[in-house]
Amino acid sequence: MKRLALTAAGIAASALAVAAAPASGAVGIPENALQQPTPREVIVRFDPGTSVSDRSDAIQSVDAIGQQPIAGLPRTHTLVLPEGVAVSAALDDLRTRPEVAWAVPNGTARLAVVPNDPYYAANLLWGLPDIRASAAWDATTGSTVVVVGVVDSGIVPAHPDLATNLRADLGRNFIGTSGDSAWVDLNGHGTHVAGTIGAVGNNGLGVTGVNWRVGILPARAFGMFGTAATDDVVAALAWAAQRSRVVNASFTSNDPADAIPYTNVIRQYPQTLFVAAAGNGGPDQVGDNNDVTPLYPCAVSSANLICVAALDSPVAPSPPALAPYSNFGSVSVDLGAPGSSVESTYIAPFVNVTSPPALGDIRQWTKSPSSGFWSTEDPGPPVYVWTNGSAADATRRLTSPTIALTAGTGCRIEFRAAVALGASDQVAIEAQRTGDPDWSPVGVVTSLENTGGTFDELRASLESFDGASSVQVRFRLVPSPPRTFGSSGPYFAVAEPTVRCIGAQPASGSYEALSGTSMATPHVAGAAALLLAKSPSLTVAQLRALLLDTGALTPALAGKTVTGKRLDLAAAMAAVPPASMPGTGDAGIPAVAGVTPEALTPMAIRVRGATPLRLVARRGRVTIPLQCSGSAAARCVVAVTLRHRTKASAARRAQWKSLAVKTLVVPAGTTATAALALNAYAKGLLRTRPTLAIQVVTTPSRGSAGDARSVNATVVAVPKAVSRER
Repeated sequence: MKRLALTAAGIAASALAVAAAPASGAVGIPENALQQPTPREVIVRFDPGTSVSDRSDAIQSVDAIGQQPIAGLPRTHTLVLPEGVAVSAALDDLRTRPEVAWAVPNGTARLAVVPNDPYYAANLLWGLPDIRASAAWDATTGSTVVVVGVVDSGIVPAHPDLATNLRADLGRNFIGTSGDSAWVDLNGHGTHVAGTIGAVGNNGLGVTGVNWRVGILPARAFGMFGTAATDDVVAALAWAAQRSRVVNASFTSNDPADAIPYTNVIRQYPQTLFVAAAGNGGPDQVGDNNDVTPLYPCAVSSANLICVAALDSPVAPSPPALAPYSNFGSVSVDLGAPGSSVESTYIAPFVNVTSPPALGDIRQWTKSPSSGFWSTEDPGPPVYVWTNGSAADATRRLTSPTIALTAGTGCRIEFRAAVALGASDQVAIEAQRTGDPDWSPVGVVTSLENTGGTFDELRASLESFDGASSVQVRFRLVPSPPRTFGSSGPYFAVAEPTVRCIGAQPASGSYEALSGTSMATPHVAGAAALLLAKSPSLTVAQLRALLLDTGALTPALAGKTVTGKRLDLAAAMAAVPPASMPGTGDAGIPAVAGVTPEALTPMAIRVRGATPLRLVARRGRVTIPLQCSGSAAARCVVAVTLRHRTKASAARRAQWKSLAVKTLVVPAGTTATAALALNAYAKGLLRTRPTLAIQVVTTPSRGSAGDARSVNATVVAVPKAVSRER
């Protein structure tokens, strides 16, 4: 079975000293001023002479649940929007009205947005200043409506710096081994990646991500030791792509056969942006040219993929350098981003199982046979056991004393071994609850692990025995054919066995510094999510162009990447088109040939009926038939928007104009009808034409699963119905 490796180059210095920094050492303005204290409010000013009824109609069109005139500014009101009505949608509606002078968000202007997270305050998150995140945060700090899929080793659900941004309802585990019943991270890599994308910002705790608020979807395909089967990874990529606007892929495979499934799954979902790691070179940890020796999915040629190289921390006044371990490629690698010594969220510290004391001394393990085959040599630490003699069957075993695996989760046995086995020889690593008749395989050592006479670190998972009070582990020699083992022939030597489990996550969280293209990739994925938070309607093509075209030219990347640039989030944010409209282009995820909408989305509002849908306007309202489909949540919470496209002219391009907006809550699996009140602009159009071509757009509201969808429709006005309502 092919295996894939996560792309962290290694662990740098621990950040425990900084984790103790007091939250009171915050920089910038108070927390409640950074989290959009009035996120559901807009300010609108009407033109002179606007009637009370016209003002009331405008206020009603955005379903305002409250309004307050602003003293000292005539004809100006603050409107309070209901939960689920997007501020952007309300502004779009109000700005199309002839009686509205202007409309702006309330409470979104911020000065020098700087989070109070200790690692940021201590200047330990060098990557964020390098990509100029703080300038981008002046525009937005993120949105939980934007979902980013993290295909990795899972994510720690209890991490206090991640929990509120996790989309647990969308998380899934793709590893089929016993004991892997959830997407909980037992490696640390996925949790680290998730923290860079979206560790909660400005909470006075640990680190901050590129997004302070975002929806993070965990798709676990990699086990506790950072490897995965190709089919598990492809399934996880598809799952995440169906439910996310952006998918982070911090892993690589060097198997050319993987080019086909990776290319297929990435191209299958063109409305999702995939961000992939360039890789960390070969065994020498020196970066290689991906154009010559391709790694996947980085080398997949697709318009919805960005491949990322890693940069070292800059030495002022010089710009960052390409990290020595980072792969590169003037054709296959698009962009550089911070990748070395990146601090982020991590799994809890390990707890060593030290009882009984004999566990760590291999000489105290039970030998079978008790003499004549296994022997010990003690030339000085480490002490090890050396095979010696003939093995004609599988009765040659080393068995541990009983071990209690109650100290944590994700338990594993680690040991040092010198291996020189024949092609058909194996050493089976097995475990059992003491007294059980059967032993379960937890690992195997083969000739693939031959070490050339030196001792290497090897390990095996005991996860399926987590919580057991009495467990034993054994090494069982399986020779084939019968042969004589010893120092001059095939042998297996083992030393210093250690059992470790992941402890409880501290209330203050766990953090670690890692290096690799795996760490650079989430900077770009997080940047894509932040741009979508500002403008959800950005197409994949627009999103990709913003990230690549606005990058900062970097000498170290000239000829090493397609763009010769590194990520510049502030420049990308400044270049976001100001007039992008919800639901245009590929803002949602449309049906893919051969795949039903239910398979594509965990939860979605579907407009029932033939397309184009025929709607009738009566008394200024239209009724729309809807169905909540999917199974990821108990209900659909969506904003339903009716919109009309204006004709283009020499002076201005065609635009979408909002006709009605309403937020709905529909139980899962049920059908419903929604009555939407038409705004003044819609009523004016229907006075001049009997039939109006429109679109019905359904957009999941904040925190809800699913995708935006649009359906063509026509509106037919019942005679006089509109004028009476007016």
